[in-house]
Amino acid sequence: MVSFWEKRKFVKALADFATAQAAAGDVGDAKESIAQALATAETIEDAEFRVDALVEIAALQAAAGDSEGARESIAQALVTAETIENADFRAKPLADIASAQAEAGDVEGALATAESIEHAFSRTSALAAIAAAQAAAGDSEGAKESIAQALVTAETIENATWRAVALADIPKALAKME
Repeated sequence: MVSFWEKRKFVKALADFATAQAAAGDVGDAKESIAQALATAETIEDAEFRVDALVEIAALQAAAGDSEGARESIAQALVTAETIENADFRAKPLADIASAQAEAGDVEGALATAESIEHAFSRTSALAAIAAAQAAAGDSEGAKESIAQALVTAETIENATWRAVALADIPKALAKME
């Protein structure tokens, strides 16, 4: 039996193949590699690993111009993340999903996902990623609002080291603003 770890590594390898194929102009084979990666991801039993794989696949789909496929993979990742019972274990997958949603242009969905994150560190990271996506898309006002939310959320992180790590993503968002 193939472990969820091995399946995740296989998805990563297929993603790397798809990226190389697309860079070489072989769009058909890249789409086939993405389809194989998605089929494999759907068999990963561990929810955290499945979310991680689906988010990676969504990014590939978006880069390949498959916006609908990216939205479907993100939606599947969100449904999967909601099955993770422990809020601490669910936090990072949700942050990754919020980032993917924002990158795909679904800022409203990304903000809703970020709001659902109970862990302040991961919520801060998600809000910083959303701000970066907003800034890259030219929404400076939205980026400022997301940064403000990230700063407020970061202040609730009791451990100074973890607070600093969470805050480190904010300058990246600021750098993308005009």
